[in-house]
Amino acid sequence: DEISYKGREFNDALSQAQSLDSEGKHVNIISQMMTRYQALKNAIKEVLNRYQHFVRDHRSFLDKYQESLDWIEAVDQDLREHAEVVGDMKLLQMRRNKVEQLVELKSTQANKIESVLELGERLYVHTAPDGREKLRQMLRELRDQWEAWCEAVTAAAITLDQCLHQFSDFSNAQEQLTRWLKEVEVAMQQHTELKSSLQEKSSQLQNHRLVHQEIETHQNLVETVCVKAQTLVDQTQDRGLNVFIQSIKTLFKNILVKSKDLLNRLSVCVKEHAYFNSLCKSFNDWLNTQKDHLALCSDVSGEKTDLYKKLDNLKELGPPFDVGPKRLTELRQLAEKVAMSTSPRGGAALRTTVNTMEDIWSLHLESIDDVKTNLEDAIEKWTDFEED
Repeated sequence: DEISYKGREFNDALSQAQSLDSEGKHVNIISQMMTRYQALKNAIKEVLNRYQHFVRDHRSFLDKYQESLDWIEAVDQDLREHAEVVGDMKLLQMRRNKVEQLVELKSTQANKIESVLELGERLYVHTAPDGREKLRQMLRELRDQWEAWCEAVTAAAITLDQCLHQFSDFSNAQEQLTRWLKEVEVAMQQHTELKSSLQEKSSQLQNHRLVHQEIETHQNLVETVCVKAQTLVDQTQDRGLNVFIQSIKTLFKNILVKSKDLLNRLSVCVKEHAYFNSLCKSFNDWLNTQKDHLALCSDVSGEKTDLYKKLDNLKELGPPFDVGPKRLTELRQLAEKVAMSTSPRGGAALRTTVNTMEDIWSLHLESIDDVKTNLEDAIEKWTDFEED
């Protein structure tokens, strides 16, 4: 403004010189001074324009710098809200999606941050040393905050990915375990079906023994799933998983106990049925021996002394009269016991077997009586013959 004001003074001086100096000597001097004045004015104007540009650049930098800091603070707050690995899988997936948006934002905003840094660096050349140091500190702070946030958002994405991967592994293991538990329950239910024969029962026992071994080998899978669940509980604070851990442990324990109990019952069932068959065979073998002895006594030919000897031998068969009923009573009781763990058709077969043995025994007793009567009749005939 002062320089512009001086312009009027030069114009007034030129006018006065022109009116006073007819030779133009003073006019030339004033004209030269005005030329120098105009050059000075233009130079100062150029300097002023340049510094005004510097000021605009500096102000623009300060505005963009503050905007960048405010933006980083805002997205950092957003990141802190969504980077926590806390919650169930659905919530973690929502957080992962939000963090993914921040990761994409990091890529799109990188150029803007870099342009602010470059803008600040361009101010160095027309800034005093103290100002340059201040600029360096500001740029260092912006760069450090930006790089720290970039590292934080990358780390958050990795952490959430790892946690979601653990959730996925856990879900797959849980699904596999649940499916296996259902299959085991179906298999165990099939193994509770009553069978007819010893062969069917033995096959059922063998099949369930394999199932029981499989249950025992799945102990590691159950423990692995529970460990994964506990890890997720510790990491995500999802207390709902505690219910799963307790329920799966209880369910597996109950299945293991039921399987062991069923294995024992099937084993007892097979042993009792095998014992019944063994007693049946033993009774038949014993009865066949008795029949063989009876056959030796049934021949009524020969001398009177031979007949008496056969009659004495027949009397030796007397003790079996008590043994037979005892064995048949034991068989009848055992058959009823075995029938309780046998199908209706198999139970009927057991009772038919005992009934058949009782009938055979009754026939054997009748045969003994017949042989005895025949021997006594033959001896009586010998006596009558001798008296005659």
